[in-house]
Amino acid sequence: MAAGDIVSPRINTASPSTMQLQPPHFGNITAHAAPGSPTVIWDNVNVQTYAAANDANLNFDVIEDPEDATNEAFVGQNVLRVSPSGATAADPAGGTSREFVGIVLAIYKRTPLGNTPGSGNDYLLVKSGELYFEDQATQFTVVI
Repeated sequence: MAAGDIVSPRINTASPSTMQLQPPHFGNITAHAAPGSPTVIWDNVNVQTYAAANDANLNFDVIEDPEDATNEAFVGQNVLRVSPSGATAADPAGGTSREFVGIVLAIYKRTPLGNTPGSGNDYLLVKSGELYFEDQATQFTVVI
């Protein structure tokens, strides 16, 4: 992690079938004097200085370029969030999440801070009406 990196709070993916839509929230690291101590200016213009034992304990993801195949599949497309494995017993929506159809605004990779750069998962930022949300690209299908 270095000054200039874009970060976002980690999305809890421990149980993807119960994940709720969450608004996007991004920040820019303005200073990083030592591991675990960045200063971040957030999209809401608040500046915060963090203190943790190390970068991994900050629970941030670094925002990086996505895979080319993800860009090709989703750029400018209308999508629906649908679990690729189909219906999930624990998911009251039966494998979909509220069935919001929206247009893809951005595609990026989220790599947990402290992990090897480029090793994260690709995510989509989607706008549906006045709602903005993000989730893993593998959870979406293109609406034709």
